Amino acid sequence: MTDPHANAKVRVTHQMATSADALWKILGDFADLSWVPAVPRHEFVGTGVGMLRYMYLDDTYAIVERMDAIDNERRIITYSIPENNPLPVNDYVATMTVHDRGPERCELEWSCVWSTPIGMTEEEAVENLTRFYWDLMPGIERAAGLEPTS
Repeated sequence: MTDPHANAKVRVTHQMATSADALWKILGDFADLSWVPAVPRHEFVGTGVGMLRYMYLDDTYAIVERMDAIDNERRIITYSIPENNPLPVNDYVATMTVHDRGPERCELEWSCVWSTPIGMTEEEAVENLTRFYWDLMPGIERAAGLEPTS
């Protein structure tokens, strides 16, 4: 199988003091939004590949994410944003992989590809999305029962 991060335009990695299985239990469950801040309401449509999650930021506006692929054995999930993309890029596709790094140690690798930036240069889009991923890391750590380190 090819490396899902090979053509990444943004790629961040973060070591965590928890098992890969424990972190995958959270991130591999597309209906688990415990790690995403500021989502007062959510809905899910379908199950498995093709499942949609609607993350309402207010009463009417929902970001729609679609699970495009999942490999539970290798702990890889890929998703896209087909509707109401809040990010500064077109055709966003992200991949999260949880790597086992030993007893009670794992690494989250989070990457994305896109076609073109919106209203900014590619370098600015890379900076914006890198910051976005790092801003979400404390929520992932909290969901895993850890004190945020990022």
